[in-house]
Amino acid sequence: MNVDVTQFPLVVVRFSPEPSDEELEAAIKATADLYRRRQKVAFVVILDVRVKTFGASRRERLNNLMASIQADADELMLGVAYVSGASLVRGIVTALNWARGTRPYPVKVVTTTTEGMALADGWLAAQKKKANAS
Repeated sequence: MNVDVTQFPLVVVRFSPEPSDEELEAAIKATADLYRRRQKVAFVVILDVRVKTFGASRRERLNNLMASIQADADELMLGVAYVSGASLVRGIVTALNWARGTRPYPVKVVTTTTEGMALADGWLAAQKKKANAS
């Protein structure tokens, strides 16, 4: 897993093809650490992962990990774009997010990194415009 914060408040997360439980936990910890900055943030999460990554026990574990940072996400997240070229992975991610319920920020599942980056750039531009208007 790689968490690229060089363009913060744009954060790009890329998982390995077969992320371990430890890698998923590290991603959640890295996200929690970013939230401690108390700044609005946009995420692009690149999921070039194998479908077996999302087995039933893994989905439950991931949901529990996400729940542990949800309050901060609801406050600080401008949006998250999940990127996968695999339609089955996109479907699983869509279902996982649907099961988690409506969020106060956009959650998009797209096919290409270019699409994900364009969404994140739009969320950041809207936030900047809002901040400048204040």
